[in-house]
Amino acid sequence: DVNDNKPIFIDCASYAPKIEEGAPNGSPVIKVHALDKDKGVNGQVKYSIVQQPNQKGTKFTVDEETGELFTNKVFDREGDDGKTVSVTVKAIDSGEPSLEGVCSFTVEITDVNDNPPLFDRQKYIENVKQDTNIGTNILRVSASDEDADNNGAIRYSLAAPFQRDDLKYFDIQPESGWIFLKRPLDRAQFIISVRASDRGRPPLHADVE
Repeated sequence: DVNDNKPIFIDCASYAPKIEEGAPNGSPVIKVHALDKDKGVNGQVKYSIVQQPNQKGTKFTVDEETGELFTNKVFDREGDDGKTVSVTVKAIDSGEPSLEGVCSFTVEITDVNDNPPLFDRQKYIENVKQDTNIGTNILRVSASDEDADNNGAIRYSLAAPFQRDDLKYFDIQPESGWIFLKRPLDRAQFIISVRASDRGRPPLHADVE
């Protein structure tokens, strides 16, 4: 047999694996397969990861015999890794000289609810006139969450840490964060706290006064 066929990743275009951020180092990702039509050693294939330019170390490893791909780090979707990571696998046959084929595909890093909401201020202070009309928007609080989809979707709610009666005077729009007046003010000071909760499972939250 003449070594005249290079290894081909027949299903390369359909590779679209996903891995959860925070998955342990060594987690399985996908099993790739390259076909070499030559006989004997000329058709025996070994797999390796192609080092990306300007990349320190490899983010994945591959079993050179089976083509099974594993993580080589713990991924953080909100960090340097981002939402997708590119990988290129090379298959080389054992002929003399050897022939090789490559397959490049993208691994999606799926989101885990690992970031709590974060308010844009540590404390909110607002002066309100005593004759302010009921229904008037007093103050808008704002929190952000780096997670995706429901893990980053925020709802606001109110609590009264010192006097429960304080809640009778104010309410909050759960989606927008606008605090508005429910009844006329009849004293000088009110202290209420706002909770921002995401919709992850389990949800994470942050509180601010």
